[in-house]
Amino acid sequence: MDHLFTHTIKMEHILPGVEPTGRRVEAVFVVIVGFKVQKAAYEHILWDQASVLVPLGLLDPKGLPSLASVPPQS
Repeated sequence: MDHLFTHTIKMEHILPGVEPTGRRVEAVFVVIVGFKVQKAAYEHILWDQASVLVPLGLLDPKGLPSLASVPPQS
């Protein structure tokens, strides 16, 4: 799931203690859901934290083995 947003509100579940920056972020999330007897039994959410922290200016991209330093495309 590709998620593009502008950080205009506090997001305690993802960025605890971080005030809104007004910056745009593009992050990719992978959601895995397991079912038992036609009901969701579990869910795992995976995401690259650097792809969120770098555009917000909270992590230096120097030396990262990812494309987190590439800004979101308009």
